[in-house]
Amino acid sequence: MALPKLNSTPKYKMTVPSTGQEVDFRPFLVKEEKVLMMAMETGDDESGIRAIVDTIASCVATEIDTNTLKSYDIEYLFLRIRAKSVGEKSTITIACKECEHPNPYVINLESLEVSEGESAKDIPLTPELTVSMKFPSYKDLLTGGLRAEGEHDLDVIFNLIGKCIDGVKTEDEYFSMVDQPQEEIKEFIESLSSEQFGKIREFVESMPKLSHNAELTCEECGAENKQTLSGIQSFFS
Repeated sequence: MALPKLNSTPKYKMTVPSTGQEVDFRPFLVKEEKVLMMAMETGDDESGIRAIVDTIASCVATEIDTNTLKSYDIEYLFLRIRAKSVGEKSTITIACKECEHPNPYVINLESLEVSEGESAKDIPLTPELTVSMKFPSYKDLLTGGLRAEGEHDLDVIFNLIGKCIDGVKTEDEYFSMVDQPQEEIKEFIESLSSEQFGKIREFVESMPKLSHNAELTCEECGAENKQTLSGIQSFFS
């Protein structure tokens, strides 16, 4: 006789931020936690994201296309699952801005919400040319939105901006970025003026994201500290 299987029925509900779809989910199991821990230990961003998305796919019972999830969807869904799996509270350390003393700080993962950002929109760069912007999906990040070995911060920004441009409109034509070689997209971005590049970068930097405003009094010197935490790594030690 086979042993009984545990924890196979979804017990909770949550909402996908970008679509408003309500989904059923369960906590992750030891086998999934093991894969997560192994991926995180590698220090490789791509392996970590793939492990997180695989965990979401395993734990969410409602049918969703993980390839179309936005980056902030991935963060939100995973932290909701993690809160029900390991615990709602996560203790991190925040260095004091005055004396650099490491202060313990407790975050309630279930209180985290996605900030509002600008909607996908068209940005006029010249009277004759407009770029259509979008929020990058999980798949976009894996195909160019992450730091590659030897790349600098500016390379990452350029790659991410390339993934956020959906298309380019002129008076007569529309060029979908899906159809363009990566090298041509890079050349297009590099041909922008500082002002034009700034408009696009402003859209990218204002995208919705999972964030938390942390406020604490340093236990060493008494200084008041305020810091905005964002990104999955910020919510764990």
